[in-house]
Amino acid sequence: MSAPSELRALLTAAVRESTGLDSAEPRDGQMKLSRDIDRVLQAGEGHVAGIAPTGSGKSLAALVPAARLALQGGRTLMSTESLGLQHQVTDKDFPAVRKVVAEQYGRELEIAVLKGWSNYVCASATAAQANAELERSGRPTVSVTGSSLAEQREALTTLSELVTDPLVKWALAPTTTTGDKSEYPGRLGDGEWEKVSTTPDSCLKASCPLMDLCFPAAARRKAAAADIVVTNHHLLAVQAAKAVPVVIGSSSLGDFDAVVIDEAHTLPGIVRSAGALEVSERRMTSAVRTLVRVLPEQDREVADLAAAGRSIAEQLDQEVAAVAKIVGGDGAKLEEGFDPLPKAGPLIERWCADAARLIGAMTKVSSGTQQLEAMKASARIARIAQDVDELRQGGIGVARWVQMPSKRSFGAREANPAICLSPVDVSGALSSQVWSAPVPQGEEEGERRLPDGSVFEDEEPRPESKRRPLPVVAISATLPRSFTYDAGLPVKLSEYPSPFADAYENSLLYVPRMEVMGRKIPLRTYGRRKALDTREHPAWALAIMRDLIEANGGHAIVLSATSSAGREYSTQLRLLAPGRWRVYSQWDGMSKEATTNAWRSDATSVLVGTRSYMTGVDAPGRTCSLVIIDRVPRGAGNVVDDARVEVMVAQGKSEHRARDMVYAMDAAQLLEQAAGRLIRSTSDSGMVAILDPRLLKSQDIAYAPTTRKIYMDALRYFPNKTADLSVARDFLLAQGETPGQVAKAAA
Repeated sequence: MSAPSELRALLTAAVRESTGLDSAEPRDGQMKLSRDIDRVLQAGEGHVAGIAPTGSGKSLAALVPAARLALQGGRTLMSTESLGLQHQVTDKDFPAVRKVVAEQYGRELEIAVLKGWSNYVCASATAAQANAELERSGRPTVSVTGSSLAEQREALTTLSELVTDPLVKWALAPTTTTGDKSEYPGRLGDGEWEKVSTTPDSCLKASCPLMDLCFPAAARRKAAAADIVVTNHHLLAVQAAKAVPVVIGSSSLGDFDAVVIDEAHTLPGIVRSAGALEVSERRMTSAVRTLVRVLPEQDREVADLAAAGRSIAEQLDQEVAAVAKIVGGDGAKLEEGFDPLPKAGPLIERWCADAARLIGAMTKVSSGTQQLEAMKASARIARIAQDVDELRQGGIGVARWVQMPSKRSFGAREANPAICLSPVDVSGALSSQVWSAPVPQGEEEGERRLPDGSVFEDEEPRPESKRRPLPVVAISATLPRSFTYDAGLPVKLSEYPSPFADAYENSLLYVPRMEVMGRKIPLRTYGRRKALDTREHPAWALAIMRDLIEANGGHAIVLSATSSAGREYSTQLRLLAPGRWRVYSQWDGMSKEATTNAWRSDATSVLVGTRSYMTGVDAPGRTCSLVIIDRVPRGAGNVVDDARVEVMVAQGKSEHRARDMVYAMDAAQLLEQAAGRLIRSTSDSGMVAILDPRLLKSQDIAYAPTTRKIYMDALRYFPNKTADLSVARDFLLAQGETPGQVAKAAA
């Protein structure tokens, strides 16, 4: 059987197993995507960057080529954005692939989820918390340093029975088999999980008395033995931003032969966030508190060092405030070559070194649990010194700015200014750290290297002379046209057909003209130029919004570009239609999940939210048959995105083109995701209304042609469009009757 035929047969079998339908076939887009992924994985080189619309079946399309690679001895690293997507891959789609591979090839494939170290229970840290609780209540503590594994387990079980803290009790219980944070059945408060976890920096490593019961190490051993490892974007972002082999190049995880990134559109932004840092009086004061938490302040040397730290924190605050005045206040950019902390910086670095030395000297003979706390403290303090050094140096590809404190309520402690840093161009970091891997020592390029069994060398790079490029697949339902540039992938963006083409054919896109129902859109005048008055726009949009919701009998979601406008919409819509349809909003004091569930269960209701509701929110049937977006959700100017523009201009792009590639494409991606709330299955249909006349060519305030093209490309799935409110109203009134005919008539 040829490779394409073998791929089709395997994907078809997996689709049928997954759906339970004996006659099911791969969707056209799914088959094309899977074929492209298989091509680069089999070749061992090349890239795929693909837009695979919602419903394409991306997970199966990627898992089947990964399975074919596994049959040849290769391993695939898959990364997703969220826990929910990880579970979809491992619990929903992979079992089907595993079953058909076992039936057809007699091979049982293995998959494993890899999370960050701190996502798992640390037995030593938890035991320390439990014994601290016993000490506070005057009860005897329990030693966990038994000579055998059975004795250690028995001690932990005893502690679990004695303590009252629900989290600590669960973490120590023998029924907790993986120690995974996501499996904890209770609710976690801010910072609460830190009581029972640790980080690679503060791990006791080989000196830990409970090393054989280490949950993070067990998770990594399982991942090292798996054919497919599913991780999250954050771990890859840390690897890219910090140049640390957390996953790729980790000696404990073994080699990977391919990388697949799902929800790839979010990865560059997550890398920028992972590399971001700030230095302020608050952080320095926190370092002092960390010091005196692990060392007795009654000791003269500790007291002197703590006093020096507090004095340095005050000097730091004064120096940052002075820099803020020099450069122009909140959000002001620091120019390259400018050292914002010439006085406080060296003092902080010297203090951190002294603190680490003192902690090491005074805790050298401490117990395992005390050593754990000491190592955590040393890691936190060392991080401040590293951040200060990075912040002072700056350099090409990073943005540095002053961040002033937000206004606090009366009586609250006055906040302090900070100096912040964020990477700007992350394409090079991704190319060098994630899209390539070390060539295994002592082996010819192309051969697999088996894991060496090491547990604690994850962040120590292996000796290497060169790296090998990996085949990379980056897919998402929405990828901005600038994605391949941002991600450092030298490949043309591909687009796969939507399985919901007929649903979009039966739907309608409405964008109003500048004058609707006798009311003109509010404008501002700048010399000869006119522009939308965004402060007055919500009142104008509300009248149209109410008319559309009335025509649809509720059944709507309203998505606002700003929080202030969203609050106004939710307030006014409640006043305008009491008793006819209920309004839920993100400001009702409930979680996003609870608010969304309440809206889903009340089919005629209206949900109002801002950007966080433009993704991950949907509802079946008519509940979400009207999506109203008040205006294009373009972000306000900021120092990081302005720096991204500057990098592009320096590379030869015009400023207008560069601003479009940053601000317009970011907004277009969010616009596409917001509009995508409408169609989530083949049976859906309805209307998306964007109350922003700037999207229409003929209006006085229309976007520039290149900018408008970017925004309209985000709405390309809608063949039927109208600017006539009466047509839009008639379409909504006909919902549930013959919407397809109305939509086509409107076009």
